[in-house]
Amino acid sequence: KQVEKIETDTPMMIGEFVDDKGIKYAMVVNLSLERSAKFKLQTKTPQEKIWVVSAVDAKLTEADKTGMWLTAGGGVLIKFGSN
Repeated sequence: KQVEKIETDTPMMIGEFVDDKGIKYAMVVNLSLERSAKFKLQTKTPQEKIWVVSAVDAKLTEADKTGMWLTAGGGVLIKFGSN
């Protein structure tokens, strides 16, 4: 519902969900176990802010809309909207 498309040369899996406060998220996973992959995420809402949620301390970093990298088999949690 949030993701319009993902641009990548590597198979990716995306799961979208909403928490109990109505905050929208997506989990993006690199399905390749052999190589890292760059992907570009496009939202359905133009100019929507997207944030990367740190797996270490849950801090938010504004996502690079020109593209992000995932290690082989790696994943990233994306938060949509204001921080």
